[in-house]
Amino acid sequence: LERYPTIHALAAAPPHQVREAWAGLGYYRRATNLHRLAQVVVAERAGSSVGSLYHFFPNKDAIIRALAARYEGEMRRIKDTSLSLEVAATVPIRHMVNGIVDPFVAFMLRHPAYLEVFHATGDPRHPSCLSEELHQTIVGQVEALMHARAPATAPAYRRLQAVFAVEYVHRMLEAAWDQPPPLRQGMVDELKRLFILHSEMVTSGRDPLA
Repeated sequence: LERYPTIHALAAAPPHQVREAWAGLGYYRRATNLHRLAQVVVAERAGSSVGSLYHFFPNKDAIIRALAARYEGEMRRIKDTSLSLEVAATVPIRHMVNGIVDPFVAFMLRHPAYLEVFHATGDPRHPSCLSEELHQTIVGQVEALMHARAPATAPAYRRLQAVFAVEYVHRMLEAAWDQPPPLRQGMVDELKRLFILHSEMVTSGRDPLA
C-alpha cells in the first residue's frame, strides 16, 4: 500500500516491480493477478483516462463490484447460448461438452482478472462472481439437459449430478488458470475428458460419484 497507494499507481507499475514488492508474502500468482486486475479495471473503462476513474466509482470496492456485475452479465449470455437444450440434448456428448466448456474458456481468456474479482467478492462456497440465482439457474439447466438425455433418471440423482458438474467445471477452470499459460490447454483437455466420462455414465444410468 505504501508503494502503490492507488489503483492507478498499481496499474502503471512494471510487473517485475509488483512481484518484488510482494516478495516474502507467498502466493506470487496473487500478486500477478492483482496487478492484472488493476490494469483491466482501467482498460475496461473504455474512453476514460486513468485520472478520471474515480469520477465513475467512489472507491476500489465499487470498481470490483462493477466488474463482477459486468462479468455476471456476460456469463448470463454464455449460459443462454452454450446450454441450449435443443442442441445440447441431441448432439454427441463430446460436441455437447465442447459447446459448454469452450465459451467459458474463451471468457477466461478475455477477462484475466475474473478469478481475482471472484476472490474479492465471492462466497468461497459458490462459483466465482455468479449470484446465487444465476448459479442455481445454470445448475437447473444442466439438470434439465441430463433429463433430456436420460429421462429415466431420478430427480434427486439428476440434481446431485448437475451440482457436481457445475462445480467441477468451474474448479477445474480455476485450477487451469492457476498454471502457466503453456500448461492450461492440457488441463482444459483433461477437464473435457472427465466431463465426457461423467456425462456418459449419467446417460447410461451409472453413478459417477459411487
